Amino acid sequence: MNSDTHSSKGCPLAATLSQNFSVLLLGRGGVPFSNANVSSLRNFHIALVDTSPSSASQPFVSTDVVINARARILGGGTCINAGFYTRANSEGWDERLVNDSYSWVEKQIVHRPKLAQWQGAFIDSLLDVGVSPFNGFTYDHIYGTKVGGTLVDHFGRLHSAAELLVSENPKMITVLALPRWEFTFESSSGFGQSQDSIHCHHGIMSAEIGQLSTIPPKQRTPEAIQAFIKRKRDLPHEAFKGGFILEKIARPISIGHLNLVNTNIDDNPSVTFNYFRHPRDLQRCIDGIRMAAKVIQSKYFRLHKFCKDTVITIWHYHGGCHVRKVVNSNFKVLGTNRLRIVVNGSTFSESVNPLELILRALS
Repeated sequence: MNSDTHSSKGCPLAATLSQNFSVLLLGRGGVPFSNANVSSLRNFHIALVDTSPSSASQPFVSTDVVINARARILGGGTCINAGFYTRANSEGWDERLVNDSYSWVEKQIVHRPKLAQWQGAFIDSLLDVGVSPFNGFTYDHIYGTKVGGTLVDHFGRLHSAAELLVSENPKMITVLALPRWEFTFESSSGFGQSQDSIHCHHGIMSAEIGQLSTIPPKQRTPEAIQAFIKRKRDLPHEAFKGGFILEKIARPISIGHLNLVNTNIDDNPSVTFNYFRHPRDLQRCIDGIRMAAKVIQSKYFRLHKFCKDTVITIWHYHGGCHVRKVVNSNFKVLGTNRLRIVVNGSTFSESVNPLELILRALS
């Protein structure tokens, strides 16, 4: 019997091993297929901020106060990330075997993305500032400008590593993905009897999981973090229709560490990322930001098009009931005798944050 975890790595490994071996695939959490927060990209943010016991993600905060999440669902990190796909460097591996494995995955769950117009302009801008050559659409992890793959199809459905289990030998594999499980295997041999506990290891860190770190570091108290998570839980899907330009540091020198706090599978381990501890990593981040600034200043990057394609609201609604147009200075509706509105954001002509003015008016 071979046992493995339910992670993004465990699913394809279990499917492969089941061709010749009997496999038991263990994992906590449910399955992604009936979970709309996982299978639909429009609900991507909901899975990340859902803190209920049945959520596909489990939030945690590192010792250096980086807000993050780890997966607890069949398919692991591929269920809670944004779905970007690219191949790794095959140096030092059996190149033929590695490429065959990549092709096996890509045929089942990877797709070619449909680019928005501003993304096409972004490609031209990268080339304009010297990020060359242009490699077109490719899964290979190579220098230059390219368009990578995505786990999201053209209908907005995310395909996780759990779907790779369709290639399993059903007679040779058993999958257990439960919200909670505690059991012990009794095993015996000619040398006596022993008792072995089966523990599940979870791949905790994924490069594709964006950190929710808009809270300034000095303000990241436990209370502030919980309030942050609560606010983001109700974000509508439109919040993720904006355009994002992200930077990723390849092969960082800074090293973090991970320690188990206890043996409870539901408790998060202690994680220290140590991002940018090495000065070279920090400098590369700075260089990346400067490169991004050059890109958006390129003649090919049309800011007016970017603004139109990525416009979203931050839900500070106000101005629907202007003073002297709809109501007078005493908030009586013009043209009526005994109708007055309650003071709210509709009477504000302009504001950065209407809530602040409302609270000030009510205090």
